[in-house]
Amino acid sequence: MTKAELVERFVRKPIYITNGAGFLARITKSSIVDVLAAKEEARIILNIPRKNHSGKDAYQQKLDTLNIQPTDVKSVKFWDNMQGEQRFSIQTKNEWYKKEERDEYFENLKDHLTKEITPVKLIKSPTNKKALMIHTSDKHIGCKVVNSIYENEYNEGTVEQRMEQLFKEVVYLVSIYGRFDTIYFNDLGDALDGYNGQTTRGGHKLPQNMDNQQQFDTFVKTTCEFIDKMVSGDLANNYCYNAVTQDNHSGDFSYCANTVSYTHLTLPTNREV
Repeated sequence: MTKAELVERFVRKPIYITNGAGFLARITKSSIVDVLAAKEEARIILNIPRKNHSGKDAYQQKLDTLNIQPTDVKSVKFWDNMQGEQRFSIQTKNEWYKKEERDEYFENLKDHLTKEITPVKLIKSPTNKKALMIHTSDKHIGCKVVNSIYENEYNEGTVEQRMEQLFKEVVYLVSIYGRFDTIYFNDLGDALDGYNGQTTRGGHKLPQNMDNQQQFDTFVKTTCEFIDKMVSGDLANNYCYNAVTQDNHSGDFSYCANTVSYTHLTLPTNREV
């Protein structure tokens, strides 16, 4: 309907004016803008004041709520929301941001922000004398997921995201139980999908989305970053990393990758591998 047709309908049946603009727009197949404009014109034609449930003018009640005198109003804008309820944007003559008040406000804010701050002493959480066991297995880094019923993608980014989720879970457990005496990180095998696209037995090609170097780098990077973050976060007194390498997919390939990880991880103290 056009705006003129809407006005004619609202004047003929004023009960429509009490409905929300969104509802009227749907049943008349009109835009909300046209509905709001037509309602306003119909109110003027019918001389219908805007009233709230108490019978008091809505604008005046808004002024009363804000403790504003009509003589203090500099300008006001009226509009209806999608439910047909009237809203106001009122600007008074005595705004707080007069230059003198504004300068004083920001000067006080500056003093507050630049005053000397009392240092906070961080107290290390007590050790809970418990061990946390973390088990991962069958990462198959480099595997290309085909014909999956879950339609999930698996690549370097996916491995990084999952290791990050695992780290957040460890931090969450520390927040509940306190620092652990020892965190054991156990990788139970098949961390890499296979050297040259095959299992250790060989004889058939594996669908992969990483070459040997990419598999190797992804494993070393994610493994070392995971343990480094636990150590730098001071989540435990001791750390122990155990890895199964003689598996049917990774075999010697996994052994080489874990040897590099071993070299990196044993450089700092307090790490048992």
